[in-house]
This record gives sequence, structure tokens and C-alpha cells, in this order.
Amino acid sequence: MIGNRLEQDIIKVFQDNITETYSINALSKLLGKAYPYINRKTNFFIKEGILRKINLGNSYQCFLNLKSEKTKIFMMMNELNKRDFYIQKNKISLSEFEKDSMKNSIILSFDKDFYIISASNDVISGSFRLKSMAIDKLAELILNGHGSRIIVLNNIENYVNIISGLGDEILLKGLTRKE
Repeated sequence: MIGNRLEQDIIKVFQDNITETYSINALSKLLGKAYPYINRKTNFFIKEGILRKINLGNSYQCFLNLKSEKTKIFMMMNELNKRDFYIQKNKISLSEFEKDSMKNSIILSFDKDFYIISASNDVISGSFRLKSMAIDKLAELILNGHGSRIIVLNNIENYVNIISGLGDEILLKGLTRKE
């Protein structure tokens, strides 16, 4: 396992709400963990370049450093765990999405529909009809806070790279959000 459970849970909070920034106090409340544990892990993540921070007076807000390879690994692990849980719960076979024609495409589930992100049109894979989704539509879903509802079934690395490519847009959206 890459990282312990607490480390993965901290990253998952940021990943599920990718445009949000969090204080250490907010993280500890969200996770139901003592402040000193979250403070220690958060400062470790900042030192490792996994999280970045914005100073606000005497405290600071943290956010994911989407340019860091270490961050991407944590995000991929969280996506793998989310996918495996979804597959077990819904009794889906991944082999239907692992055909050569789809190896370079991202296959995902969103709101009970299945989507393919590639240059091709809609595809039928076994018993699943895959609707086509453009990368900019995926980016819009992520930027609008729907990332936690997306289950990536194939090509998690490319999905995380798309999120990483949105880094500046994500930070800007988070900082300029109207309350």
C-alpha cells in the first residue's frame, strides 16, 4: 500500500473536492481525527511537495500540488480503491473495458451511465453502451465538484493526468469561488 490509511484519507478529502482549500483544523474535523495527527501529516505532505499552502494571517489553507508525481500516485491509488469498490458492489467485469480498441481511452461511470473519452464515437462493449464524452466536458464536471461521483474503470493514469493539467484552473476556481 502506498501511504497509510490516514495519508490516503487526507488526499481523498482534497481529491473529492478538488477546487477546495482546507485548513488543518477543517481537515481534522472532516476526518474525525485529532488535530496533532492531521497537523503532522499535513506538514509532512507540504515538505514532500504533495500539498501546497496559502498563508492567511496566522494560519494557512492547503491544496493539492497537482504537478507533483507523489500527489498523482496518491490520487491514482484513491481512484483504484474507488473503482475496486464500485466493481465489487456492482459485479462488473473489467475485461469488458480492456479490449485493445479501448486501451488508450478513458472509460468511466458517471450517474449510472458509462462513458468513453477518446476520438471515437459511441461504442458497445459487451453488455455496456459507452457514450462519448469530450475531455472538456470531463474537465467541466471535475471543476464543478462532481469528481467524487466519477468512477474511472480504465486508464486511471490518463484521468489523473487530465486533472493535473487543470491545476491552475482548479486553484483559481477555488480561490475565486463566491460564498
